[in-house]
This record gives sequence, structure tokens and C-alpha cells, in this order.
Amino acid sequence: LWLSLCVSGCLCVFSVSVLCVSVSVCECDGGAGVGLAAAALLRADRQTETETDTQRETEAGREMRAALPVLLAVSLLSPPAGSRQTLYIGALFPMSGGWPGGQACLPAAEMALRDVNNRSDILRDYELQLIHHDSQCDPGKSTKFLYELLYNEPMKIVLMPGCSGVSTLVAEAARMWNLIVLSYGSSSPALSNRQRFPTFFRTHPSATLHNPTRVKLFKRWGWNKIATIQQTTEVFTSTLDDLEQRVKEAGIEISVRQSFLTDPGVAVKNLKRQDARIIVGLFYETEARKVFCEVFKEKLYGKKYVWFLIGWYADNWFKIRDNNINCTVQNMTEAVEGHVTTEILMINPTNTRGISKMTSQEFLDRLQEMISKSPEETGGYQEAPLAYDAIWALALALNKTAQELAKKQMRLEQFNYHSQNHDITHELYRAMNSSAFDGVSVSGYRGGACVCARGCM
Repeated sequence: LWLSLCVSGCLCVFSVSVLCVSVSVCECDGGAGVGLAAAALLRADRQTETETDTQRETEAGREMRAALPVLLAVSLLSPPAGSRQTLYIGALFPMSGGWPGGQACLPAAEMALRDVNNRSDILRDYELQLIHHDSQCDPGKSTKFLYELLYNEPMKIVLMPGCSGVSTLVAEAARMWNLIVLSYGSSSPALSNRQRFPTFFRTHPSATLHNPTRVKLFKRWGWNKIATIQQTTEVFTSTLDDLEQRVKEAGIEISVRQSFLTDPGVAVKNLKRQDARIIVGLFYETEARKVFCEVFKEKLYGKKYVWFLIGWYADNWFKIRDNNINCTVQNMTEAVEGHVTTEILMINPTNTRGISKMTSQEFLDRLQEMISKSPEETGGYQEAPLAYDAIWALALALNKTAQELAKKQMRLEQFNYHSQNHDITHELYRAMNSSAFDGVSVSGYRGGACVCARGCM
């Protein structure tokens, strides 16, 4: 027999349980109020019910009702002994597409989750769990997955996208759902705009950090005229805008500026026609194969030409089988010979132990056991340390947030997407913004609106 007691006219909005007693917090017609409901499983002798038994049950009921306020306070402030609440992270990992970084970054994030959840000194009352989809580095397809993450249970406390175009989509929408966004693989300079992306953080450095190095190389080798070719997406457009300003200040001219959406054929022909020699290329890996197939056909390579490319492609990106091009591996290898790449060091070069209590080499050894292909063939292998440190940054921020919320008699699992519950998001924002630790990436995590290795631009 289940017995329940509740104030009439109340709408229950959530409930918690302590042992065999369940407590419901209710919202009453006359305003905010608390209705208490107790349920106890009582054994009754179906053959004989005496007056003495009835009196005992009545006394037990009075004792339970008297204890309910205490039970309510305890249940709201701490979970039952030995149990851990699950906090969910909604993530998008590109396993294919322009930047298939999820191939290495997803295993790295899963490794970090295991390491965090096994620690007793961080998020003692919680465990983190990842719910993820393959974004294919495509903002259009990611819209569907973002909808599923937001509208399907369980509730996600943080969103974690990768790939700049996808992160732009997620970060613009996140504020509407009271959500913090933490990206492990987004280099678009536009994402540093705090007014446009007020709740966005990242562990990946901005792509503009490459430009000072490029300009110094141009000046060192005496080049006063360069050409550019870019894929027309915001990450590359904003990077090129920054480069144009820097070369202008250095007295270097951009004589040819070409762009393309999906087919680089005409753009490459124009580079050839206008006698471009020093060429900066800004495009995703899939488009890079298209570009250099056209470069081979136009003979826009060799001793007379120097190509500057992005360094975060897979090491053998030009050898990967691609049905979108009609060039052989030999053709591609010949076309890319002698190109120059720039990239920021991602892995910590020192043999020190940081927050995870392992060195960067130990991290790489563990990662290698988790991926099915060689590092040269695995997308996102260079960025994997950033994904690992992103999970740690989040865990430490949540841990700090939980401590601050306890002072207000609140808990992390009370988070929801509604604007009136802004306290938790605000505390998490402050924690993300002020956290700092040594990780497996080159500089670990340094909190800020733009989180990255060796500062942001």
C-alpha cells in the first residue's frame, strides 16, 4: 500500500528521493510554495487489522511528516551516499568532411572523460557523459544534430563543437538556450567576437596567429608581391582580411586575390593567367585536393612557384583517395612538392606532468592505442591534445561552479535552458574565464574569452 500526502492545488515541478521517501517540490496556485509528498511502503496483515495497528501507523505517519522538511533540505543539497549525478555534454565531432578532426579528437575527449570520472578530488558528486554526433564539418547537417541535442533528453549542460563553420552556428544559437560553448577545434578569427559569441570558449588558437610568421618569411626572402586563393567560408575570409592588413603594413602587395566555393578550377586558371608566383592557399583539406589537382593540370608548381598552406591537414592529405578529383597519387605528390606549411605547436614539448598526471608522450601512446589508423592518416591528430584539455577545462570549471553554487544552496543538476536560471550559467562562465592549468597541449588551458595556446589574436 502506497500512502501519499500533498498540499492540494499544487503543481509538482520536480522531485527527489531519499531512501524510501520521495519528496516533491510543488508550485501552488497562490504563488511559489512547497508541497510535501511522502510515500512509504507499509506492510499490512490482510487477515487481521486491529485498532492498535492503526494507531501505530498513525504515529509513524506523524513522525514521517515531521521529518519531511529535514529530508527535503538534505535531498536538495546532496545526493544519496555513494551515488553520482550524471552531467551531459552535447558534442559535434567531424568524422569526415573538410576537416575530419573527430577521428582523433573524439578518442582524446573520451580518454579525458574516463580520467576525470576516475578522480575522487574533482566533481566528487558527479560524472560526465558525452552525447555526440558526426557533424561532417557541415553547418547545414549540424543544424539537425543541434536540434536533436537541444530538444531530446537528457538536458546538456555544455555544448562542444569542432570545425569553425559548425562552431559559428552553435555559438550563435547557444545564448538562446542559456548554454556555454567550448570548442576544441575552431580557428576562425571571427569567433573571438565577444558581442556576437558571448558564451563561446575554445582551446584552439585563432588562425590569425599564422599571419605574422608568413609576413616575416615574405620579408626575409625579399618577396614584395604575393597572391592568395581561398575557399569562401568565414574562417578563411577573416584570416585573409587579417593577412591583407599585415602585408600592407609591411609594404607587401597582394597582386592577385582569388576565391571559390566548391570548384577551384577557374580560380587556379586565373592565378596562372596573372603570373602568380608566391601563393597563399586557405581552404579545407578536401578542397586542398581539388586545388592541387587543378594546380597539376595547370603546371602551377615547380621551382618558379612557392605555395603556403595550412599545417593542420593530415600528413598525407594529398595521398588520400578522393572520388572528387581525377588526379593520381603521383600527380598530387608532384604538385605539392616544395610547399610551405605553418602551424602552431599543439602538443606540450616538455616531459612534465600536468593536471592529468601524465606526460604528453604518455598521452600520445594512449591515443595511438585508441585510433585504428596511423597518425599520418588520422584527421585531427595534431589537435587531439586540445580536445583532451578541453574536457579537463570543463571539468575543473564545473567543479569550481559546484562549489560556488553550494553557497547559494543550489546544485549543477538544477541547470535548465531557461533564462530565469541564469545563476548557474553565470557561475560556469566565471569559472571558465578564470581557470588555468597545465595540460598535455603546449600551454594547457588559460581562461579567457578566447582560450588558446600562447595567447589569441
